[in-house]
Amino acid sequence: MSNSIWLRTDLHIHSKKSNEVKGSDYKGPEYNANDLLDKLCGLENPVRLFSVTDHNIINVDLYNDIETLIITDKYKNKINYIIGVELDIHDTKIYKDRFHTLCFFKSRDIKKIDKVIKSFSLEEETDSIADLYELFREINKEQLGSFILIPHFNNKSQGLPASLEELDQLTRLIFDAFEDSNNVENIKKSLAIYLSNGYVDFPFVAFSDCHDISKYPKSEDGEDDKLICDILGSLDYPFDTLKTAFEEPRLRISIQDVDLMRKSKYENYMISRFFNEDVPVNVSNWLNSIIGPFGSGKSLLIDKIINGVDGIQEKYNSVVDKNTSSFQIEINKVKYSSLKEAISAEAIKQIVEIQQYEELYYDSEIKNEYMKNLSMRLGFDLPRLNQVDIDFNVDKLIYSLNKTIDHYSNRSSAYSFRYDKAFIENSGYFVKEENLTFNINDIVSKIEKNEINITQLSELLIRSYKVFNTQEIVDFKTSNKIMKNKVRLITNLEKSISTIDELFKAGIRDFNAANDISTDKEHINLAENTLKDYSDSIITLVKCLREIDSVWTKDVYDEWISIKKEESIDKYKVVIEYDTSNSTYKSILKYMYSNLTEQDTFETRFLDSLMNKSTLRGTKEFNSTNIRDFISKYKGEYLKVFDKSNTKYDLIYDTKNNKSIISLSAGGRAKEVLKMAFSKIYTNIDKRIKTVVVIDQPENNMDNNNIKKLVVEHIKKIKIKDKQNLIQFLVVTHNANVSITSDSENIIIAENNENEFKYRNSSIEDEKFIDDVCEILEGGKDALITRAVKYNINILKGMEITK
Repeated sequence: MSNSIWLRTDLHIHSKKSNEVKGSDYKGPEYNANDLLDKLCGLENPVRLFSVTDHNIINVDLYNDIETLIITDKYKNKINYIIGVELDIHDTKIYKDRFHTLCFFKSRDIKKIDKVIKSFSLEEETDSIADLYELFREINKEQLGSFILIPHFNNKSQGLPASLEELDQLTRLIFDAFEDSNNVENIKKSLAIYLSNGYVDFPFVAFSDCHDISKYPKSEDGEDDKLICDILGSLDYPFDTLKTAFEEPRLRISIQDVDLMRKSKYENYMISRFFNEDVPVNVSNWLNSIIGPFGSGKSLLIDKIINGVDGIQEKYNSVVDKNTSSFQIEINKVKYSSLKEAISAEAIKQIVEIQQYEELYYDSEIKNEYMKNLSMRLGFDLPRLNQVDIDFNVDKLIYSLNKTIDHYSNRSSAYSFRYDKAFIENSGYFVKEENLTFNINDIVSKIEKNEINITQLSELLIRSYKVFNTQEIVDFKTSNKIMKNKVRLITNLEKSISTIDELFKAGIRDFNAANDISTDKEHINLAENTLKDYSDSIITLVKCLREIDSVWTKDVYDEWISIKKEESIDKYKVVIEYDTSNSTYKSILKYMYSNLTEQDTFETRFLDSLMNKSTLRGTKEFNSTNIRDFISKYKGEYLKVFDKSNTKYDLIYDTKNNKSIISLSAGGRAKEVLKMAFSKIYTNIDKRIKTVVVIDQPENNMDNNNIKKLVVEHIKKIKIKDKQNLIQFLVVTHNANVSITSDSENIIIAENNENEFKYRNSSIEDEKFIDDVCEILEGGKDALITRAVKYNINILKGMEITK
């Protein structure tokens, strides 16, 4: 069955019949039904829905001929009509002057309609209906059912003025819509005024008011085309198309070049049909609501549309036979197995999937799997962190260690830092240990002497004026802190240097005791080279130790902990950081050694182990194998902590105050996820990204008020904002607010008969179909009533009028 489509609608066309009442009202040639239908269908932008509205008279013969032709193959499914008339009204209870109103009937009983109009004896040009109650009575007397009144309005001739104070009440009580002037600039101004005064859904239309079919659709001077509005509806239900359009005028009425109205012309083709077991079902370019009882195959249909039969989720395997089931979607007359295939072919640019995620609503943190899933479904990029690399040169350390151990174990000579002074000719060729002595007390003393007396400086005054201001005193304190830290570092360095000195001194003592170096010049030359190699190995070893100790300090660890990357999604922000919740910093010293003192450093303990054969943590022997193992494990543990896979995400919903979604209740989180999703859709419109939006049961975890605010209103706004028709909605729902109040252009009912899934569709204009819809949806009938009375109660027309 058909879904709602845009129909170019002209409900104000005159024929020569008008002249029987209005003299020379119609100025063109006489025409018959064939002439009229060919004219309307033959336009570059064809008129699909029309009415012949002569003044105070019904052209019975013309309507009878139209009824005969409209069902022929030439015109079937191309054009349809509504019986109408233009009436003169002079009801002073409504307005002091005479005005014109168009009147349209749901009934096609032309004889009864003609009888009603003739009952008022409007045979002269000055005749008018003096009491609208009389019109209502006559229509009810003939049991013609529903009818629609559209008076001239604003700047249009014989119209009600826009300044009429009772206009809003008249809309609710009597009139269904208003025919505005046929001028785009005037309509733009009028619409801006309506919106600024709170008349967001004020129903008004523009028709040609044609008085010469030969010039149609141009104006009487034959120059500009007349404005003819587009109305969203169904050719199969022409009268109900009008009725539903006036219930949601901003969504269902469009006038070309009026920016604040919804745009009806589009070129971007979306899914137009799907074929389930080769049975075609129409899909609207806009909002498609998929409804049905639990287990009827609603979510299964969505899964097929996105993934195709071969890619459906495992939970559907028991009800879908992939070997025999067939399913396809159609986009721009090309069939695809799924939306994913259509995206690969660039027929569609993106899918945005909006689901309810219970784990996010109740968990104390955002799981990585959820955020990755959310980014994939909403189509945004997640921020990424770089892989940390702790650059420990273990091979260089082990090589230097082995070389030092080799020299130390087989030492027969020694070498000092100051070789030129250690071997002094007038002292013989003995190496003097005192040349290795290094006293840091002088340096420490000099630093401490320069320490600033903060108290004295802060009290220095010239009369009452302070010599140093507050910031300068703070700077002095900072300088003192730097000097104290430096003294502490130098003190630790002294112990390390002393340990290194002991290594050399031990070698020197062995050398002096074993060799008569005062006369053995050749041996001294050999010793020089040996001592130099020994010295180089120690120096290289110490450098390696210091490098390793400086690579992964507490400061470096804290720096990596603080690293965060962000990705903005409109007003939202996704933040990623390393997950260090189960990690604390431990230095390489504490990792390799136990029973430490405050003065111990990695360098001193390592050299002590080298000299005294002290063990590593866990009484492990000090050797290159165990050292390599310790350092490799140490590095590996921290690489796991700062691995790009060991991350955690946060979703900031209030970027100004840096508030996380985790701080909200379950309902609050559900709201923000929906807001974020719709924010993404608005962005896609701005970027002109053709997008299919899939929403699965948005009503979960939310009450009706929030459904209206967070889903219904956004869908409506998107329809108006989306001027290129880039957004197509597929919504699975049990909620009437989503499908009816959001004004679905297409409703698909899912049915399951012993795992045989079938789907049928139609539109809101289809009254019989909507009865079925209301039986399925929660609050369906109430939603329809609310929709109908929201703007057009029409109490006076709907009541039973008695004498």
